[in-house]
Amino acid sequence: MYASTRDPKGVFQKTVVATADPEGLKDPEHKLASNAWTQAFDGAILEPKLSWETKCIEATSVCQRGDSLIMFYAGGYNCDPQHIGVAKSFDGIHWTRLWNVPFITNGAAGQWNASESGHPGVFVDDDGRTYLFYQGSPDKGVTWFLSQVEIGWNDDIPYLLNP
Repeated sequence: MYASTRDPKGVFQKTVVATADPEGLKDPEHKLASNAWTQAFDGAILEPKLSWETKCIEATSVCQRGDSLIMFYAGGYNCDPQHIGVAKSFDGIHWTRLWNVPFITNGAAGQWNASESGHPGVFVDDDGRTYLFYQGSPDKGVTWFLSQVEIGWNDDIPYLLNP
């Protein structure tokens, strides 16, 4: 399970990971118990480092591609602006950003996502096609819209189909 947390001063938001025994999760009373989960890494697995990520990494969404995991994540607090980045891992704990620039940025002034393109959710359909759902705001969070784009793959590296 990937989750967001903040540093002790509440300034920086980062991503952590916990694991659970799949057998234990079958028991509805056990799966939400604090002792069902174990922190898989002592620290953040992804924290803001790039200028466009400002002070926040959140809303991670992961899919498997071959031997690797691909994480889509939001960089920057809501309407800071927020953008979508991509990282890759072979173990689910150690992640490497694929690029130093956003995969999807916020839009230009006046567009539906001028303040934000963020909070991605990856979906792999039964037919193997991959879609990335995300939210946008044109007005610093007064109004919100949802959108989706289809993702193509080149050697397990995502790209936008019909950007």
